[in-house]
Amino acid sequence: VLQIWAEAFAALRGMGLSGDEVKEVLMEWKQRGALDSYMLDITIEVAAKKDPEAADGSSLVERTADMIGSKGTGLWSVQVAMEVGCPVPSLAQAVLARQMSMMRTERLKNSGVIGSSVGAPAPSGGERKKLVEDLYWAVYLSIV
Repeated sequence: VLQIWAEAFAALRGMGLSGDEVKEVLMEWKQRGALDSYMLDITIEVAAKKDPEAADGSSLVERTADMIGSKGTGLWSVQVAMEVGCPVPSLAQAVLARQMSMMRTERLKNSGVIGSSVGAPAPSGGERKKLVEDLYWAVYLSIV
């Protein structure tokens, strides 16, 4: 579930929302009730957390490397589940995302070759509102 929230956060940031705006959207989603959870609370807390060492007031997420290490427990869990015939697609996808995050150098190199949507014009007005609503339902259906 935390992977779902990470992807929702990335999608909102990709739409051009600031950390504070992401926090506002997630708070609104929380108030609807269906997605209210500890994982959402963590995501809300991190979304707009300011970096106390940043003179420009930037958020901590903006100054944090987009990669993470792994102890291997997720991979081990997926392997064992598959060995006993118990598919765990959400866990497997989270492991893949974590492994891809560990390949930061390769991701940056590939981004230079194929381009990136970062810096593209952000949707505004009704288009942005519709995308945020569509994302809400994508998250809802992913968790339910």
